[in-house]
Amino acid sequence: MMGTVAALIAPKVRDPLFPFLGLTVATVLLALLLVAALFGALAFIAGATDGVSWLGGNVRAGVLWMIVVGVAGLAGWGYAATVTFGAEFSTSAQITLGYLGGGLPFALVACVLLRPVALNVAAIVMSVVLLGIGFALVDSSGEQQFNALQLYAWYLLSLLGGPNTAVPM
Repeated sequence: MMGTVAALIAPKVRDPLFPFLGLTVATVLLALLLVAALFGALAFIAGATDGVSWLGGNVRAGVLWMIVVGVAGLAGWGYAATVTFGAEFSTSAQITLGYLGGGLPFALVACVLLRPVALNVAAIVMSVVLLGIGFALVDSSGEQQFNALQLYAWYLLSLLGGPNTAVPM
């Protein structure tokens, strides 16, 4: 699903520093529809895997699991997208990575919520390593004057319609 979101967004990018300015209303609506479908799939998974997480095994726990995995997974996916924009990956590379690895942030968050502590630790370590690799990729891209976290904040503000001048320095 997130690969399709990448396929919708990546080709519309006009400027690496303002990736969301080139999106049409139809593109935004399709992306939102895919994200809604993602939360529907997460709700199904939460119901089918009742009781395997630290959150418990009732309906409220399943809803909480869906929200945590969905929101934190989208945040992780957004960071990965920021890295591909900031490191100036080609459109085809962004789409390929979206299809091949778009579910990874969601899987890592889900693993943090599963009961075996060893799995929690492994998912957290992998997340930290991936965050560091993304930070290094953006930092080493040459002409970029912002690090990955600053760019991520800027992209979030841009996506939410905030001022593009509010880049944290």
